[in-house]
Amino acid sequence: MLVRRVGLIGALGAVCWAGVCDPGEITIVPEIDERWSFEGSLEGWSAAALGGLTPGVDWSIQSDAGSAVDGQASLRFTVDDATGNGRVWIERAFAVAAEEEYRVDIGFQVGSEDAPGVTPWSAVVGATLDAPSATGTVAVDGPLGDASGGTGVTWTPLTQSLLLDTGEEQETAWVSIGVAVGAPGQRTYRVDALSVTFTRR
Repeated sequence: MLVRRVGLIGALGAVCWAGVCDPGEITIVPEIDERWSFEGSLEGWSAAALGGLTPGVDWSIQSDAGSAVDGQASLRFTVDDATGNGRVWIERAFAVAAEEEYRVDIGFQVGSEDAPGVTPWSAVVGATLDAPSATGTVAVDGPLGDASGGTGVTWTPLTQSLLLDTGEEQETAWVSIGVAVGAPGQRTYRVDALSVTFTRR
């Protein structure tokens, strides 16, 4: 498996007919293009955690109408980790073609309730050939948004582009997003307006 982080990619090319080529813009349509706003449920995603955290006691992930960007609800991640090493995320399988290279674009809004001056925890953002819950490994990315200013929820857009090479007879890829605990304590973050696209390269 090979995963590489890349920036957003545009494409220009030429349109040819009967041996005559005219320059023009080529629109590349993603093979997978899906979106979720978590209205009342995890909408087919599965919740998981690492670091010895007990579900329902140390962590929870649930749809909640307290604050949202898209629709009336968002996904609320609540984590209480005494060690500061926990990982809590959602994951989902996608059908892909074997022996192909995909660009996986993941975008979502993060809602932070952190107080001013508090260093935010980090985001879990990954595209892998195996389920993180099975391998016990998740990819940790940058910080989870900006501080809320002391009241309410501050929403920040996050995006990540990854390159994923599928292997022989590999017809499933996994996407994961979530929270990587940065220090002992309890915090709440939200995720909304999640989008995932897979585009063959």
